[in-house]
Amino acid sequence: MTWVRIDDAMPLHQKVYPLSDGAFRAHVEALCHCARSLTDGLVTEKVARAHRWIKRSPELVQAGLWDKVDGGWLIHDYLQFN
Repeated sequence: MTWVRIDDAMPLHQKVYPLSDGAFRAHVEALCHCARSLTDGLVTEKVARAHRWIKRSPELVQAGLWDKVDGGWLIHDYLQFN
């Protein structure tokens, strides 16, 4: 079993607080996916489509939580906190 670290103040963070409910859920689900699959924070386009996170990806990029990379997105500072 793997774990993902989420600060209890995360929902109040300036990047997170303005998110729509759907984007917040996509971000938390993606964090869990990355921990479970040991991707070092990489969310591939294929995975994002399969989980319907792709619809929320522009909002997460704009918020500075996801960074666009070749073939998908990298959760910003994932390895620093997990």
